[in-house]
Amino acid sequence: MIDPNTLLTELNPAQQEAVRWDGQNLLILAGAGSGKTRTLTYRIAFGVCTGQVEPYQVMAVTFSNRAAHELRHRIEQLLYSGPTSLGPSIAEPFLGITFHALGLRILRAAVRAEHPRIPLKDRFTIYDDDDQKSLLKRILTERKMSHDASDLRSYAGAISWEKSAGRSPADCAKQAVPPRLTDFHEVYGQYNQALRQSNAVDFGDLLCLPVDLLREDVELRLRYQRRFPWLLVDEFQDTNTIQMALVRLLTGPETRLSVVGDDDQSIYRWRGAQIQNILGFPENFDATHVIKLEQNYRSSGHILGAANAIIARNEGRHPKELWTAAGDGSKVAVRAYEDDRQEARTVVQRLTDLLHTDADNTPWDAHAPVAVFYRTHAQSLLLEEALRLANIPYRVYGGMRFYDRKEIKDVLAYARIIENPDDNEAFLRIVNFPARGIGKVSVEKLIQRAQTDRVSLLEAATAMAVSGGDRVAKKLIPFVQLLGELRHSLHGMPAGLGIEEIIEQSGLKDAFARDKSIENVSRLENIAALVNAAHDFAREASDPTLASFLEGIVLRSQTDDLEAGQAHVALMTLHNAKGLEFDHVFMVGVEENLLPHVNSRDPDEIEEERRLLYVGMTRARKTLDICYARRRQRYGTYSSSFPSYFLEDLPDEHVERSTGQWNRPSMRRQKQPAGGHWADDYISETTYEADPQPEGSMVGRSVSHATFGMGRIRRVVGSPGPNSVVVVDFSDGVQRKIIARFLQPQG
Repeated sequence: MIDPNTLLTELNPAQQEAVRWDGQNLLILAGAGSGKTRTLTYRIAFGVCTGQVEPYQVMAVTFSNRAAHELRHRIEQLLYSGPTSLGPSIAEPFLGITFHALGLRILRAAVRAEHPRIPLKDRFTIYDDDDQKSLLKRILTERKMSHDASDLRSYAGAISWEKSAGRSPADCAKQAVPPRLTDFHEVYGQYNQALRQSNAVDFGDLLCLPVDLLREDVELRLRYQRRFPWLLVDEFQDTNTIQMALVRLLTGPETRLSVVGDDDQSIYRWRGAQIQNILGFPENFDATHVIKLEQNYRSSGHILGAANAIIARNEGRHPKELWTAAGDGSKVAVRAYEDDRQEARTVVQRLTDLLHTDADNTPWDAHAPVAVFYRTHAQSLLLEEALRLANIPYRVYGGMRFYDRKEIKDVLAYARIIENPDDNEAFLRIVNFPARGIGKVSVEKLIQRAQTDRVSLLEAATAMAVSGGDRVAKKLIPFVQLLGELRHSLHGMPAGLGIEEIIEQSGLKDAFARDKSIENVSRLENIAALVNAAHDFAREASDPTLASFLEGIVLRSQTDDLEAGQAHVALMTLHNAKGLEFDHVFMVGVEENLLPHVNSRDPDEIEEERRLLYVGMTRARKTLDICYARRRQRYGTYSSSFPSYFLEDLPDEHVERSTGQWNRPSMRRQKQPAGGHWADDYISETTYEADPQPEGSMVGRSVSHATFGMGRIRRVVGSPGPNSVVVVDFSDGVQRKIIARFLQPQG
């Protein structure tokens, strides 16, 4: 038998307290790099070794398959390996399981038992995203409603969102939905009905159906509660409404519930995560004991000091402050660049120098010790180009290389067929995108015609359009005319203008603009980045034509895929960086409208953007560079950009600033404390008064808001200024948090 005390010797005092605590409800606030997985696994092992619980009585739930596998592996290493093991390993399916896998097990068991409340038969199917969209396409067709690709994405995304919130079609009938989602609650209901007719579920059902089942069947609920007296949940800050409901249903009067998470790393609101689940845990579960893990084993002291200062400005959080015993290390570098191209080139040069002069003489290795983070996928383009020019291998994580992305290939397919009318693959890609009613059967007819006449698909389409007559020919006429007009107008045109013309005339711009989903915002940003790249090429190349631009892309894209384990620089968005760590981290584009993102307007969204910056900073082990540019290009035109006002909160004792010849503008004009480096001559373009007043003079001011009307400022959250958050008492009797720049002073 393992001596439990040997487990405790490997833990710090806070971790030991979390492992040994024997009460009912436990909230472990595990800061970044504080050893949360170790604490969670040791808590389970300690409970087993001290006889408090058997392994088969423990349910440990997490989010990803990778995290579940790691949890199981670590527990097996502790309990079943070495001379003090408990014996042969016993596979415990609930000891390290994802939420969706847990829901599936509950469903399968209910179906096998022929439970009357589950409308499924044995061997039911789980529909993936493609199946979901295919089903929705059939439903919208039956209802004689439009259903291009963006419509299908919108309906599918809305259904997934409603299921994550635990809302049924009947619930949705009582609430407002976006105008584009015509008859949404009816489509949602018909979709669910069609799933059941196919003996199928989607991913949302894997949680919704078990929650409904456990709510309605009290005996079954009690059975699960008795079977698993220990319930542990990892990454609790990422739970959504339906996951929280499942946790509540599995928690009985005698359940020992332990949740581990970090509210400061809650960055998935856009996919349904509810930070209030972790913030309100002590109020929702009686006699909760809270333990904070604040000792960090990853980052240097200066990095932690800077990150602590950033996140401390958030109001919606459990206070905590990370520290390390490993020393201060290098200060955080904050660097300004003239424009986004200089930013990319200099970052690549700096990371090259860093790798060659690492203080530990660490060579490039397979673990990608260097990473570059950005807010949006579109920002990777200039970095990819700079890395290719420097002959440095890289990998884009959580996304495709820029020129492999669908929307980019769609635009370039138009350019390809304009330059080469015989390009059949390009033709097939664009013949019905945007949708023109040219379906699979029509395309098959066209292919047969081309094969019979031994001509290209475009030639066959032209011949059919000229001959007229059948329905296919009539649909081809506008498409053939479009390509002819583009070929004529783009002749001799520089690449940048040519790409812009294609996007405008082809209907691609309108097709992408119609879809307001988060994913489509990213696609529009990528298209804007492509336009920028084409304009840059036209300015710098000896041959600025579209044909030359296409050739350059093909040559750049032929970089061989990295072999497994080959050293590389990691490129990724800040969202994809969560859970990872690197020796050296560069964060680019830390500017207004990027971080915080232009679409983040309300106070809760701004706080999530600040958490996103914090997550990026706390990925760094040795060095951290935060970068921003004076100008950034969009659709071929440079416009001024300004450093994120988040950076004003970085304390001088942890930061080394390098601004070149450019004074950074401040988002507030008030004088900074001694030692501050922010210029005070910038007047923000805002509806708030030009000279923000001290907090005392802001409080009590009458203001108006475009949506909520008249009100009075009750208090200021954080430093006063146009970008601070204020609490306003509005005339309708409701108190709301509002960003000051969205208020108009009155009187």
